[in-house]
Amino acid sequence: MNIRLVFVICMASISFGASFAKAAPQIAVEQFFKKNTFELMELSPTGEFIALTMPQQDRTNLVILRRSDMKQTGFVGMPSKSYVNSVDWVNPNRVLFSVAEKFYGEKTDAQGTGEIYGVNADGSGQGPPLVGYRADNVTPGGIG
Repeated sequence: MNIRLVFVICMASISFGASFAKAAPQIAVEQFFKKNTFELMELSPTGEFIALTMPQQDRTNLVILRRSDMKQTGFVGMPSKSYVNSVDWVNPNRVLFSVAEKFYGEKTDAQGTGEIYGVNADGSGQGPPLVGYRADNVTPGGIG
Protein backbone atom coordinates (compact mmCIF):
# COMPACT_ATOMS: atom_id res chain seq x y z
CA MET A 1 0.00 0.00 0.00
CA ASN A 2 1.23 3.41 -0.87
CA ILE A 3 2.34 5.53 2.08
CA ARG A 4 0.53 8.53 0.59
CA LEU A 5 -2.74 6.58 0.47
CA VAL A 6 -2.35 5.52 4.14
CA PHE A 7 -1.73 9.14 5.10
CA VAL A 8 -4.85 10.34 3.23
CA ILE A 9 -7.01 7.64 4.84
CA CYS A 10 -5.73 8.51 8.34
CA MET A 11 -6.33 12.24 7.85
CA ALA A 12 -9.82 11.60 6.48
CA SER A 13 -10.77 9.41 9.44
CA ILE A 14 -9.43 11.98 11.92
CA SER A 15 -11.36 14.85 10.34
CA PHE A 16 -14.49 12.69 10.00
CA GLY A 17 -14.34 11.72 13.69
CA ALA A 18 -13.67 15.29 14.76
CA SER A 19 -16.77 16.52 12.95
CA PHE A 20 -18.94 14.26 15.13
CA ALA A 21 -17.17 15.00 18.41
CA LYS A 22 -19.04 17.39 20.66
CA ALA A 23 -17.53 19.47 23.40
CA ALA A 24 -18.25 17.99 26.81
CA PRO A 25 -20.32 20.27 29.04
CA GLN A 26 -18.23 22.10 31.60
CA ILE A 27 -18.99 21.29 35.23
CA ALA A 28 -18.08 23.88 37.83
CA VAL A 29 -15.57 22.63 40.39
CA GLU A 30 -17.87 23.90 43.18
CA GLN A 31 -20.38 21.18 42.27
CA PHE A 32 -17.95 18.54 43.54
CA PHE A 33 -17.66 20.21 46.96
CA LYS A 34 -21.27 21.31 47.45
CA LYS A 35 -23.18 19.74 50.35
CA ASN A 36 -25.86 17.25 49.35
CA THR A 37 -29.47 18.35 49.63
CA PHE A 38 -30.46 14.81 50.58
CA GLU A 39 -28.42 11.99 52.07
CA LEU A 40 -30.15 8.70 52.89
CA MET A 41 -33.08 7.78 50.65
CA GLU A 42 -35.34 4.78 51.16
CA LEU A 43 -38.32 3.81 49.01
CA SER A 44 -41.36 2.43 50.84
CA PRO A 45 -42.26 -1.23 50.14
CA THR A 46 -45.11 -0.21 47.81
CA GLY A 47 -43.10 2.56 46.18
CA GLU A 48 -45.66 5.18 47.26
CA PHE A 49 -43.33 7.13 49.58
CA ILE A 50 -39.68 8.11 49.84
CA ALA A 51 -38.07 8.71 53.23
CA LEU A 52 -34.95 10.84 53.05
CA THR A 53 -32.64 12.77 55.30
CA MET A 54 -31.87 16.46 54.84
CA PRO A 55 -28.62 17.66 56.40
CA GLN A 56 -28.69 21.06 58.07
CA GLN A 57 -25.78 22.86 59.74
CA ASP A 58 -26.06 21.15 63.12
CA ARG A 59 -28.61 18.39 62.57
CA THR A 60 -30.19 16.05 60.04
CA ASN A 61 -33.97 16.00 59.63
CA LEU A 62 -36.17 13.23 58.24
CA VAL A 63 -38.58 14.08 55.41
CA ILE A 64 -41.17 11.80 53.82
CA LEU A 65 -42.40 12.56 50.29
CA ARG A 66 -45.27 11.05 48.31
CA ARG A 67 -43.57 9.80 45.15
CA SER A 68 -46.46 10.52 42.76
CA ASP A 69 -46.29 14.31 43.22
CA MET A 70 -43.17 14.73 45.44
CA LYS A 71 -45.26 16.51 48.11
CA GLN A 72 -44.04 16.34 51.70
CA THR A 73 -46.30 14.15 53.82
CA GLY A 74 -44.17 13.75 56.94
CA PHE A 75 -41.36 15.53 58.76
CA VAL A 76 -39.27 14.89 61.87
CA GLY A 77 -37.13 17.79 63.03
CA MET A 78 -34.13 16.78 65.08
CA PRO A 79 -32.67 18.85 67.93
CA SER A 80 -29.26 20.49 67.65
CA LYS A 81 -26.30 18.07 67.26
CA SER A 82 -28.69 15.17 66.51
CA TYR A 83 -28.65 13.26 63.24
CA VAL A 84 -30.80 10.61 61.59
CA ASN A 85 -28.36 7.73 61.29
CA SER A 86 -30.43 5.11 59.43
CA VAL A 87 -33.90 4.79 57.91
CA ASP A 88 -35.90 1.58 57.37
CA TRP A 89 -39.49 1.04 56.25
CA VAL A 90 -41.15 -1.61 58.45
CA ASN A 91 -44.42 -1.62 56.49
CA PRO A 92 -45.86 0.50 53.64
CA ASN A 93 -46.76 3.36 56.02
CA ARG A 94 -44.25 3.25 58.90
CA VAL A 95 -40.58 4.23 59.10
CA LEU A 96 -38.13 3.45 61.89
CA PHE A 97 -34.97 5.51 62.19
CA SER A 98 -31.96 5.55 64.45
CA VAL A 99 -30.28 8.62 65.90
CA ALA A 100 -26.68 9.72 66.32
CA GLU A 101 -25.31 12.72 68.23
CA LYS A 102 -22.12 14.77 68.26
CA PHE A 103 -20.78 14.85 71.78
CA TYR A 104 -17.34 16.46 71.44
CA GLY A 105 -17.56 19.31 68.93
CA GLU A 106 -17.81 19.82 65.22
CA LYS A 107 -14.72 17.87 64.13
CA THR A 108 -15.90 14.54 65.51
CA ASP A 109 -18.25 12.14 63.78
CA ALA A 110 -21.72 11.65 65.19
CA GLN A 111 -21.98 8.60 67.43
CA GLY A 112 -25.03 6.34 67.45
CA THR A 113 -27.10 6.61 70.62
CA GLY A 114 -28.78 3.22 70.29
CA GLU A 115 -32.18 4.91 70.08
CA ILE A 116 -34.80 3.94 67.51
CA TYR A 117 -37.82 6.14 66.74
CA GLY A 118 -40.84 5.61 64.53
CA VAL A 119 -43.04 7.83 62.39
CA ASN A 120 -45.90 7.20 59.96
CA ALA A 121 -45.67 8.28 56.33
CA ASP A 122 -48.16 11.09 57.02
CA GLY A 123 -46.02 12.44 59.88
CA SER A 124 -48.25 11.09 62.64
CA GLY A 125 -47.24 8.56 65.26
CA GLN A 126 -44.15 10.39 66.47
CA GLY A 127 -43.29 9.84 70.07
CA PRO A 128 -40.60 8.83 72.49
CA PRO A 129 -37.94 6.39 71.35
CA LEU A 130 -39.13 2.84 70.94
CA VAL A 131 -35.70 1.63 72.08
CA GLY A 132 -32.90 3.48 73.84
CA TYR A 133 -31.69 5.03 77.04
CA ARG A 134 -34.26 7.85 76.91
CA ALA A 135 -37.22 5.59 76.11
CA ASP A 136 -38.73 5.97 79.61
CA ASN A 137 -38.12 9.68 80.28
CA VAL A 138 -39.12 11.42 77.03
CA THR A 139 -42.37 13.31 76.81
CA PRO A 140 -44.80 11.82 74.24
CA GLY A 141 -45.17 13.70 70.96
CA GLY A 142 -41.61 14.93 70.59
CA ILE A 143 -38.05 13.91 70.14
CA GLY A 144 -35.42 14.91 72.65
